[in-house]
Amino acid sequence: NDNLSIYLSGGILKVFDFRVMDRWGNLVLFRSEILNENDILIWDGNSNGKSVEQGVYIYVAKLLLIDGTVSLITGNVTVIR
Repeated sequence: NDNLSIYLSGGILKVFDFRVMDRWGNLVLFRSEILNENDILIWDGNSNGKSVEQGVYIYVAKLLLIDGTVSLITGNVTVIR
């Protein structure tokens, strides 16, 4: 895959405070919120107009669920060129 995409699903009202960071904790991508199904977040492996280096990147996002609770999700994505 060439992109990291985040979509809303039935139980999620919005995604907010979405971040992608390098292994040193430097912010590579920030998106304050994703509000609807048409507002898709795509990260193409670039930061500030330049390709990031190969390696593992961490993502963190807060989700506002339909029942009003907030859930935190984390994961990683590997960039290979």
